[in-house]
Amino acid sequence: MLRINLLPTKAAKKHEGMRQEILVIVALLLVVVVGLYIWSHLIGSDLSAMDTRIATVSQEIAQLRQDVVRVEDFKKKAEVLEKKIGVITRLQSQRTGPAHLLDDLAVILTEQHKVWLTRLVEGGGALVLEGGAMEHENISDFQLALEKRSKFITAPALGTVKSNDSHGGGVVYIEWKMTCKTNYSGS
Repeated sequence: MLRINLLPTKAAKKHEGMRQEILVIVALLLVVVVGLYIWSHLIGSDLSAMDTRIATVSQEIAQLRQDVVRVEDFKKKAEVLEKKIGVITRLQSQRTGPAHLLDDLAVILTEQHKVWLTRLVEGGGALVLEGGAMEHENISDFQLALEKRSKFITAPALGTVKSNDSHGGGVVYIEWKMTCKTNYSGS
């Protein structure tokens, strides 16, 4: 008698193999999807961290720009203040400088007994002295004393010199004119 195997063992094994293959493929697909999801999540967190860092750096740049503006403003204010200080210093020297100049001039004239002033004109850093003297040597001594001893009068240059006996009485004296530069800083 023939035996017929009606049990579908080959077909069942084939179906079982297919199921296992499908399960392996589905498991692999799940692993790939989960891996892609994790990778996407990591990349997204890296991107958000970079975005946060970019925002922080942008804020720092904006703060530094404000600091640069403040520093530039400070430099401008400091420059203005330095100019004001210079003006104040110049004004103070101009306020007290003429008094010191006249004091120097008075001391030198007191020591030079035979020299006197008849006119003094100051302006624009120049000083014009006019006066008289008994002898030419007195004028020379006066000019040398101005050059060497006065801190406020520089470069005295003798101008016109002429004899005068117009006052009568036989007294002859010498009229002279001298130009100088003034330096109220005293240096």
